[in-house]
Amino acid sequence: MATRMTTSAVTQEARDILSAGERIVVSDGTTDVLGIVPIEDLRFLEALEDARDIADARAAIAEDEATGGAGRVSLAEAYVRLRSHEPAP
Repeated sequence: MATRMTTSAVTQEARDILSAGERIVVSDGTTDVLGIVPIEDLRFLEALEDARDIADARAAIAEDEATGGAGRVSLAEAYVRLRSHEPAP
């Protein structure tokens, strides 16, 4: 049996949980479908994602420099290859 709560009651309970630094998992009864996290957690996850993106970009630049740009193509060439479905070198 489902517990019925008003929107304002759910909102207040969620605020209480989040203000305590806890996370909320919303389920459809069998599967977790949504996670709600405190803003500090979100900012931390975004910082991790940014750090990974920076590391990936630096690795790509280093690989390009190590190969002398052998895999580089112009924008015009990339467009032609994409239009013709030609594989990358």
